[in-house]
Amino acid sequence: MKLTNVSNGLWYLQANTRIEMQGYTTNFPYNYSMTITNKGMQRFYEKIPDILKAIDFSGNNFIGQIPTYIRNLQGLHLLNLGDNNLSGPIPSSLGNLTQLESLDLSKNKLSGEIPWQLTRMTFLGFFNVSNNHLTGPIP
Repeated sequence: MKLTNVSNGLWYLQANTRIEMQGYTTNFPYNYSMTITNKGMQRFYEKIPDILKAIDFSGNNFIGQIPTYIRNLQGLHLLNLGDNNLSGPIPSSLGNLTQLESLDLSKNKLSGEIPWQLTRMTFLGFFNVSNNHLTGPIP
């Protein structure tokens, strides 16, 4: 896999398949594509731009707490940890993800209050913490 620059100035993820037959060599570029659901809307990417910053670990049956070092992913725009078995509090360090537009922590076993530090996420347009064991007000 490599990054390929195209005429519009953006970089995209691309793989090259090399075929050798009877002394001839041919390269076939293959652009990766994907569909992402963000804020309840599906978007198809014919080519995946290198600026796309999303993590979707939903439905993986992960256990344990949300690691605090996730705060280091400063450029993240989408984080989906929903439908796992995560427990413990929502780390206040998630408030450092100030570029986040969508945060889904639903369908886990999270407990405690929603940290006030999440109010730093001024771009947040989608926030789902349903089906957990949270208490207290929404900041």
